[in-house]
Amino acid sequence: MIHNYLAWQGGAELILLALSKELQHMGYEVDIYVLLHDKENCFPELTRDFRIVSASRIFRSRYFSATPYLQALELAKRISGEYDIIHAHNFPSHIAAFFARKMNRKLSNTPYLWACNEPPRILHDPLERSLYRARAKLSGGRGNASALLGLRVMEASKVFEAMATENATAIMTLSEFAARWVESVYGRRAIVVNPGLDLHEFNTNVDPIETNRVREKIGGPLLLTVSRLWPVKNVEVALEAFQQVSKRIPEAHYLIVGDGPSRLSLMRAARELGVSEKVTFVGDLAHDKLASYYAACDVFMFPALGEPWGLTPLEAMACGKPVVVARDGGPREFIKDGVDGVLVEPSDPSSYADAVIQLLENGSLSQSIGKAAAEKARSYTWASMAKGVSELYRTLIMSKP
Repeated sequence: MIHNYLAWQGGAELILLALSKELQHMGYEVDIYVLLHDKENCFPELTRDFRIVSASRIFRSRYFSATPYLQALELAKRISGEYDIIHAHNFPSHIAAFFARKMNRKLSNTPYLWACNEPPRILHDPLERSLYRARAKLSGGRGNASALLGLRVMEASKVFEAMATENATAIMTLSEFAARWVESVYGRRAIVVNPGLDLHEFNTNVDPIETNRVREKIGGPLLLTVSRLWPVKNVEVALEAFQQVSKRIPEAHYLIVGDGPSRLSLMRAARELGVSEKVTFVGDLAHDKLASYYAACDVFMFPALGEPWGLTPLEAMACGKPVVVARDGGPREFIKDGVDGVLVEPSDPSSYADAVIQLLENGSLSQSIGKAAAEKARSYTWASMAKGVSELYRTLIMSKP
């Protein structure tokens, strides 16, 4: 397995580690190569059973954060030994896989699978690029010049990305939405294997003591979002929606779990909207603490734009909670609108607010959707993902020249 950073508890990191754990249970020997491994903050309960090789300190420097092809080269140099398959997760890990096959004779004919959750947004998503430029402009002076230079250096990776993608034995992704995106960018059809979740951890029988601790001092209805705080996660719209909800239901409270570059701007937005006293920014939590938050909430909101899949709404569904999710991206493939969740217009705060208010004021509807949501979530497990990936491995290994 090759990945860029095991440094935080993100969805990509969870997929990599949970899948590796299931493959290990199936009898695979799994080694993981990364640029950076934070043993304390990145799913320590999942990483302890693997050999994890990280890169040298110089390539952890911010000066190399905009130089993916150098990061990929450093990763490729670390890969030693013989493997039956190379499984590269996201960008620029597939460039590392491509380099490794060129640099190591023992790997020259080894199939490599690129698990592309999504094409790198900074290179291929106009919205992300415009947001990046806007943030750079706000920083002004040297900060702006440095950021724009970094973007130019990043763009140089497109040459290597094209070669790595063309030479990948196969491309795998998480949803039909992501597969269409991959095909539109690279001209190659990806194989879809849906992620799963841990149904032993996320279910309708979460410890009520832990749930009550989350709800302590919150007397009214509770809304929840669990997300990395990043512009494309669209949490600003959820805050605007909550402002409308709080006018109708003043006792409502909103918890936002997660961290990221947008945190300060979101806190400022909450103040400007006049809801800061009813919004709590919890920050990052250990993954095994999330179930009590899902169980404690009345409605889960997930406003992300172009989400390749959507692990957190699926986890909330497993806990029997009605979810209000942007009608965009991967979640549309596992949510049946009005049956096991509610899909709303991605950039319309009123659409979110109307759905949330309806669920909070109609207990029978909320319970019906929550029950159906829990049933739907049982269809997705890490074991089923590992089975699909294992079948793909066999196909690739058998086609090896």
